[in-house]
Amino acid sequence: MQKTMLLMAALVLSLFISGCGGGGASTSVVASTTKAITATEVSGQTFYVVPLKSQSYTAFQTYSGATSHDWYSSLSNPPDLATKQGTWSVSSTDGTLSFNDTSGNPVYTFTRVQVEPATATLGADKSSLDYWLVYEQKTQKNCRVYFDQTKASTYIASAVVQNGLMGGAIQKTALATTFANVSTVTGVTGTSGFSDYSTANGPPAKFGRPVGITTTDGSTFFALDYSNNYIRMLKPDSNGVMQVKTLKTSGGVALTLNGPTDITTDGTNLYVADTSNYVIRKITPDVDANQVPTGSWTMMSLAGTGASGSVDGTGNTTTTTGTARFAYPLGITTDGTNLYVTDNHAIRKVVISTGEVTTLAGSPGTAGSDNGTGTAARFNFPNRITTDGTNLYVTDVNNYAIRKVVIATGVVTKIAGIVGTSGYHDDAGVSATFSGPEGITTDGTYLYVTDWGRVVSGNPVVGQTVRQIELASGNYVVTTIAGVSGHVNVRDSSDNLPDPGGITTTQGVYFYCPAGITTDGTSLFVADSLNYTIRRIYN
Repeated sequence: MQKTMLLMAALVLSLFISGCGGGGASTSVVASTTKAITATEVSGQTFYVVPLKSQSYTAFQTYSGATSHDWYSSLSNPPDLATKQGTWSVSSTDGTLSFNDTSGNPVYTFTRVQVEPATATLGADKSSLDYWLVYEQKTQKNCRVYFDQTKASTYIASAVVQNGLMGGAIQKTALATTFANVSTVTGVTGTSGFSDYSTANGPPAKFGRPVGITTTDGSTFFALDYSNNYIRMLKPDSNGVMQVKTLKTSGGVALTLNGPTDITTDGTNLYVADTSNYVIRKITPDVDANQVPTGSWTMMSLAGTGASGSVDGTGNTTTTTGTARFAYPLGITTDGTNLYVTDNHAIRKVVISTGEVTTLAGSPGTAGSDNGTGTAARFNFPNRITTDGTNLYVTDVNNYAIRKVVIATGVVTKIAGIVGTSGYHDDAGVSATFSGPEGITTDGTYLYVTDWGRVVSGNPVVGQTVRQIELASGNYVVTTIAGVSGHVNVRDSSDNLPDPGGITTTQGVYFYCPAGITTDGTSLFVADSLNYTIRRIYN
């Protein structure tokens, strides 16, 4: 084995790196990242273009002038088209749509990434269409294109957009640049077990090993309990005391998984990488006749047959099993249209509406570190993943690096870390080092990475920290914001913990294999797996 890893027996990743859970057929074709637009689909239409996470749309109307295709734009429903703003054209080469000014200079250029639903009729008739997912080249952002103003307005007014939910985290505003405190939200530090908690009915909540965490709205969180194979809901009561409840069916039976490793949400449904079952789960809240949640949940396998493998193909329905297969799905995130899953040295894309699986980047079963496009890129055990709606960010654990994947093109680059070099050095991205990047989230301005404990040949323990990576400048400067490298919360000879789990400073905290991480828009929440707690990092 290339590297020996401290504490890996504590987490499921150790099984995969030592060769367990792999096997099976491997058939993969890189995802088609664009779908050509035709002039017929554009002419005589009104577009409502919504950048993801935006609370407004730009409206376009297209029409045919005497000698050219013309267009008009406004931020509200377009008025009578008495005056054109320019011309539009569709490339005969790649099907991109350009809106040009009166001098012919591109103002907006859209590349269509996906049609929702996939079964929608392409052409002038938009009755079966929900929206296009497009990439706008000037702003380098993914957008939704609606052809129905009501649908566009409904999306903008949704809680997901209003809260800034993306990638299972709240990305409405940037977090503070520095943090001062760390507290324990729930769980008993140093003690594993299983118990829910409510104010009316103790005892304190216990976790077997929390490894993933997400939030639907910045108030309600869902933690993935690996050892107990359950999903735990965390929601504060009116006094701010965190209540912990295990998700159950309408019959009162706990939803049970098999070695799950990560969780995300689109604001309504939960999605889980059910690793040892080789499937992606969709968990939906049950509602009554008035669409009010009843408190119970329904779980289905969205994609994966239950057999290990790396096969692109169809997803599942409630009555049929598709053809797609996963070797060992680890990390999962969503942009609200698709899921993105780290699996067997590759990034797999799962269409939420159908469960269809394709490979976006990397080559299943082939490790490496090359940057590139689609299957030309290489990863070495990509672990967890997040998104800002346009790009994916991946902890490439055995490369000790953070990778960026452009959703629209599948282009992969390294933004931080030195491939093959383990360490804990803060610096500009390409000069910084990680000891073993694990969990990752973003507020849209910074990335936040849990980093812990991979060492070679018995060297001293490093990691057990949370790192921050700035995105805006393109330098990807890495800073440690909590934890001190080498501080592990292990009991001493008197059975005392150096960090008993109370409120402490960011430099006084002892993490123990911090794994999943998310944000509520103000603080960071960490699944501190071998402390058996959920920790909060804040000012």
